[in-house]
Order: sequence, then C-alpha cells, then structure tokens
Amino acid sequence: MIMDGKNLDGEEPLSVVRGFVDNIDKATIIGWAYNGTDEPVLIRLLCNGIVLGLVKADLYREDLKQSGIGDGYHAFCFNVLGGLPSGQPIQIEAREARGGAELEGSPCIIELPAEAREVTALAAVQTEKRAGFLDIVERRYIAGWAWDESKPENSVGIQVIVNDRILINSIANRYRGDIKECGIGTGNYGFVIVIPENLSLRVRNIVRVIRDDGAELEGSPAIIESVSVFDPDILWFMQFAAKNVENNEERKRVSEILLSTLDVLKTTANQEMAGYVNHSVERHQALVSGSEGAWGNIKSRCKRALVIDSRFPDPSRDAGSNAIVSHIRALSDMGYDVFFISLNEKKATREQKLFLERDGIQTFEAPLFDTVESVLRHQRDSFSLVYLHRVEVAHAYIGLARYFQTHARIIFSVADLSYLRLERQAAELDDIELKNKARRVRVLERICAIQADALITHSTEEMRLLKELAPRTPVFVVPWAIMTPPVIQRPHMRSGCLFVGHYGHHPNVDAALWLIEEIMPLVHKQRPDIICYLAGSHMPEHLRKVSCRGVEILGYVQDLDEVFGKVRIGVAPLRFGAGIKGKVLEMLGWGLPVVMTPIASEGIPFPLELRELITDGEAENIAEMIISMHENENIDNISRKGVSFIRENYSILSIIKEMEKVEREVLIQ
Repeated sequence: MIMDGKNLDGEEPLSVVRGFVDNIDKATIIGWAYNGTDEPVLIRLLCNGIVLGLVKADLYREDLKQSGIGDGYHAFCFNVLGGLPSGQPIQIEAREARGGAELEGSPCIIELPAEAREVTALAAVQTEKRAGFLDIVERRYIAGWAWDESKPENSVGIQVIVNDRILINSIANRYRGDIKECGIGTGNYGFVIVIPENLSLRVRNIVRVIRDDGAELEGSPAIIESVSVFDPDILWFMQFAAKNVENNEERKRVSEILLSTLDVLKTTANQEMAGYVNHSVERHQALVSGSEGAWGNIKSRCKRALVIDSRFPDPSRDAGSNAIVSHIRALSDMGYDVFFISLNEKKATREQKLFLERDGIQTFEAPLFDTVESVLRHQRDSFSLVYLHRVEVAHAYIGLARYFQTHARIIFSVADLSYLRLERQAAELDDIELKNKARRVRVLERICAIQADALITHSTEEMRLLKELAPRTPVFVVPWAIMTPPVIQRPHMRSGCLFVGHYGHHPNVDAALWLIEEIMPLVHKQRPDIICYLAGSHMPEHLRKVSCRGVEILGYVQDLDEVFGKVRIGVAPLRFGAGIKGKVLEMLGWGLPVVMTPIASEGIPFPLELRELITDGEAENIAEMIISMHENENIDNISRKGVSFIRENYSILSIIKEMEKVEREVLIQ
C-alpha cells in the first residue's frame, strides 16, 4: 500500500515513504518501509513518545518481492529490549528517521495482556541443555543471557525473583557478541535489568532468574549477603582507598561523592526527626490532590518546639543556661517534643547532652545537623513553636524561622536587655564607643521584638522597657526555677560573705574588683575576721593577682553547697548590668541573706522584709550592711523569708504556670 510521508514540522516531506506496521507483540515490532530506491529506509520507533531505537528496513520478505516492492529487502523486525509494557494502553509510532514521515498503521494504540505475577514453577532441565546464565548480580542491576535451544529464533521471557517475590518480568533479547561467537544461535539472548528498588543492605537477598518455561539459569540462585556499611572493615577500606587516590582530580571526584552521600544522610535524618517518613503516603496524596491544608495538618499533629541558643546550656556556667533549661523543661511538661540546637557550638559535651536528654530533650548536632538554617529548611513547617534565646540568635534566625516555619509561633526570650546593660556600662566607664554600640544593639532588639509573636523576659523592669520598644508584641515575665535544699541550715552561727558570678560577664568582673579593692578594705577596718569568698567560672588571672588579705579566690566550684554552708551572707555589689541576677536568687534559696545594690535587685519583686537588704550603691554603705548583717540577731528570720520567697515564685510549677499563660494567650490562636 502507498502512503504519503508526513513531516513532523508540517512542511512538505523530503521523500514519499511507503510502508506499514504489520505486527506488535511483547518483544518485537514488525513492518516494512520503501522510499522508491534500493537504499534501506531508517525507521525511528517510539513508545508513548519515548524513543525505543532505530532499525533499518533491510530484511528480505518474499511477499514484498511478489508485490513489486523493490527487490523485497525492505522489511524490519525490531527487538524491544526488555519487552514492551503490559497491562496498560501504549502508543507505538514508526517514523522515517530523516524526514519524520509516518508509516501506515502508525501510531498504533494497543494493550498487551498483563503479565502473570505468580512465580513460575521450576522445571526439570536436562544438564546438557543450557537454559542460560546469570552473569552479574548486584544490588542495582543484574545481567546474563537466556535462550531456548529448541526455538533459537524466539526471544525468551524471564522472571527476576528476590526472596520469593517477583520484582520484574522481562525478555532476554539483547545482542551479545560473545554468545554468538560461542555458537549459541543468533546471540540475541542477553539481558541487563536495572533493579527498580534497591535491594536492602540489612537482609540476605536470594536472587533467582527463571525462564518462562520454568527453567532456572545457571548461576541462579545468587545470594547477596546482608552487610553493615559502617562496620570496621568497610570503614578501614574506605579510608585506605581515600589515602591512595593519586591526583587532585580524582580526590575532587571522591570528595563530591562523599559530600553528596552526607547530604543524603542529612536530609534523611531531618525527615525522620520531623516525622515526615511516617506520613509519606499521606504526603503523597496531599501533593497529588494539591491540597496544602492536608499537608499542613499532617505536619502539625504533634506539638514540636525548636529551641535555639548561642551555646549548649551549662547551668554551672551562667544564669542564662539555668533560665533556658527551666523553660525547656516547662515546654516538655506542657506536652511539647522539644529539640535544641546551638548557633555557635556544633556539638555538645557528653555532660551537656546527658543533662538535656534526661528530660527527654533531643539535641541537633553536627555532622547531621550542622547549622540552624539546615534544620529550619529541611524540617520545613514541622515546628509549632520556635524559641529564640538572646538577641544575637533572634537577629540571625527570626527571618528564616518565619520563612521556613510558616505555622510556628516565634518567641524571643531576651535573657536580659543587652542595650540596657551596655548603656549602663558606658555611663559607668564614660565610654563613647560603648554608648554607640548600645544604640546599635537597641535597634536590633527592637527589630526582633517587633517581629516576634511573644516576648519573654525575667525582669519586671525589662517588661516595662520592652512594652515601650514593641508596643504591639505581648510581653511575659517568666523567670526560671531555683532549686532549694529540703533542709535549710541556719546562718546565725556562721561568718563570712560570698560573691558568685560567671566572670566571662563584664559586670561581674567589675563588681569583684570593686569588692576586693574598695568594699572589703572598709569592712576589715572594723571586722577583720569577716572573710570574703569569690567563686565562679572563667575566673580571670588579673583578679587573682589583686586579691588581698581577707579575700579568698575560689574560682570554679563544682558543687556550691559546701560554700553556701560555710558563709553567713551573700553579696552582690553590681554597678551596671541588666536582667535579674541568678546568683542572688540562688543564694536566697539556700537561706543566705544577700546584700545588694539597686542594679543587683532590679526586676525582682521582693517583699518588704527583703528590700531592707538593698543599699544605695555606695561602697561605704555596702560595707556597713555586710557588718550589720553579721551582727543582726534576726538573721535566721530573714533567711526563712528569702527561702519562702524563692519557693513561692521560682519553683518549676510556677514556671510552667507562666509558660502555659504564654501558650494560652499567644501560641494557641
């Protein structure tokens, strides 16, 4: 039959092609094509728009010769490697490769019968009659050949079976020159099959390849043993191989492979932590339906809180650590799954990690969780609360938290107002550079406060200032829990005073120097028996050098209980700073009356009896109060008042109550 060629671009065809698609089955496409010359026509075959390959119409067919179609050498028979898809409609196209002219009978829509999914029963095959051979078995692909000696002109169907489960049905029809050279038929009996799902590393995989007549190939079954990728032998081999890479180009290639593998591990770890893996089917349905709401519901099923601070908390180091740990514990008791990540520290120490994990807090650490941004990005929309502690953290991540965690409420916990501390330090030292820095920090704190959904401070005074900075953002006073001993020792039989602080904090260093150089010399003029102890972490060397008689530098003390039990009072001679002072509260909780400056007492709602401990901030008056408290016969009563005040206002139950207020008024909307 004659047909006009059709050009794919709608232009006049380059030549008139006569031809026909005669037959299509699982393994072959048969037809003919003739362009009026003795030159064979090159045909391009497509399945569902995907090119299967090219074939020359150069086979002899007697019927073509008898019909006057040239010399009869214009037929083609194309072997479909692996076979055509079955059980679904497919469209086959046959086009002249050069001009795009389409043969008659093309396109053709057919549906091949669905493949049987039962495992073919193994047949008894005579040993002298070879069924084929399974050459290569790997986790990603298998290769070999199969044929039926009694029907060498036919392609053989095969089943790939792994652990008694059919993975794929295919056809062995790929040309193998080595098979042909061995005198095995035409050589068109090979197969290379990519495994559609990677075989598990954790189980023993038994791979069988069986012909459709039940004959099992030699080399089958093949066994791939389970392995641990991370056992010592494998790791040693990887390191050995890496050391022996010979040039930088190869090192670059290996590095890219390892980095891409690490990216896969990071992504998988984030998805697992976020719970994405558990809801993969529902996620897929949500994506197919295009329903953002469905996916949002999946990700908000549990209350997940991400807490970000500049460092991992260490309660022995500073009050800020105690504060954030109390808030984390409160969130956990309120039903949140709490996760912690640090801005500046990639890994926690063993002690820090255990400290958090004993309360069920999970830490994000390198190398799987190496940056805050990667957690926010890869666990997108999985947190219902993001808690940012300190201004440097809020400034760095409040924008990213808004972008990647669109359903989360963001809390900015100021710890203390940094600009206020810097302003006071600048005023005390008359430092113009510090004044300028304070102005810049105030702008940053205001920007962060405006963007947050809620602000947390520990100080009633800073609550007032925050309301001025960001009038539309709700502000809450949430202190932290102070532990008190079950039995309080009476201080009236003891002597000496104690100053405790983290000496990486400049206000504490200034207070310690003032205490050593001015206050205690005034005390010792009247009471040389009163010893002053200085305790705390990061004690600078220059403080030890200015120490004088009657002052003992203890430095870092692992357990302060013994020190608290040997002195009569605490002292907090702070001249500048911000926020509430953790060591003041801690000493009160241990039954030590604390002599304080106004700065040291700021933001703490003291009852009338404890306000008498606050001096006007002059060295003479602080010294006089230290002496007075050593001679006060009513000191035991003052001690009990301090303990009662701490237990009523700074217990974990009171912290939970305040955090529940934040959740009720801001987070649940």
